[in-house]
Amino acid sequence: MECKKRAFLLMISLLLLTPFLNIIVSAYSIDFENNSYTIKLSEDGSAVWVIESSTFLNSEEDLRAFMSYVENFNYYKKGILENFTSKIEKILTDVSRYVDRPMEAVDFDISVDVIDTLVGKVGRLTYTFKWIGFSETKDGRLIVGDVFVGGFYLYEGDSLTISIPEDYSFEEVYPQPDKEYEGAATWFGKKLFPDKTPHILASPSTMIEETLTTKTEPPQTSSTTGYTVSPLSDTMSWQPIATYSSIILVIVVGVIVAIFLRGRSERKFTVRDADRVIEVLRRLGGSALQKKIVEETGFSKAKVSEIVSALEKNKVIEKVRVGRSHLIVLKKK
Repeated sequence: MECKKRAFLLMISLLLLTPFLNIIVSAYSIDFENNSYTIKLSEDGSAVWVIESSTFLNSEEDLRAFMSYVENFNYYKKGILENFTSKIEKILTDVSRYVDRPMEAVDFDISVDVIDTLVGKVGRLTYTFKWIGFSETKDGRLIVGDVFVGGFYLYEGDSLTISIPEDYSFEEVYPQPDKEYEGAATWFGKKLFPDKTPHILASPSTMIEETLTTKTEPPQTSSTTGYTVSPLSDTMSWQPIATYSSIILVIVVGVIVAIFLRGRSERKFTVRDADRVIEVLRRLGGSALQKKIVEETGFSKAKVSEIVSALEKNKVIEKVRVGRSHLIVLKKK
């Protein structure tokens, strides 16, 4: 405990624990415990990212150390911000090339403060920037997901929130969020998202209302009698109705099957399966041959290979070639 406090006072290391961003900013430092990612979408396809790293200040000594860092933050801010900016710009260059869409990062900022919560004081470090070209825009709709190459990983205690513009509504959200309210969806860690997810399709509310509105012909009035004639008269044929009903039934069944097959193809393993692989690695001292993981978990070789690939993309593990086998090494959080 004493060593931890000395390290707390002597060095401050700013850590963004996101495999997607893969950013480790070395500076002077504090061990941040939780991270929350908030992505605010705009109609033009841009998005403002707010990344908050926080740590509980459980003692007066912790509070004094953090306040000392806050008071001297301006000495560190420029170097940390330059490091953060260069890493984000490199990521956007790679992602832009992958999805074939122009992108740019602007309006970088970083701040630090202490807030009061119901469980005590919390030290908070906040990064913000604007990602131009984050969402794909098509016919007024916003499509999110293609930038998450390899998926996204949330550690225990982390959260991800994506909010849409005020006059927009969700059409599709995948995977199912842990919390969804008007204009925003939130997921909590631990969670491993499949490739190119979370996926969101959002449309202007007026567009959705127009789609849902059934357009009907106005009642017809007989020119000779003046009586209103219902379009569904007793003499009309029932055959067109039966035909349309059959078509609708086929479409509905097709959509259900497509959703079912999509879920199976996009995700052949669960977060619990990935956690089991991580637990095996921890139990074996942080590393193990891939065939050993197969033995310990009881999973098939193909399933273990898929989980390992996902964890490697998300920077949770490192795969090292050893002869004809692979040594899987668990990275520290």
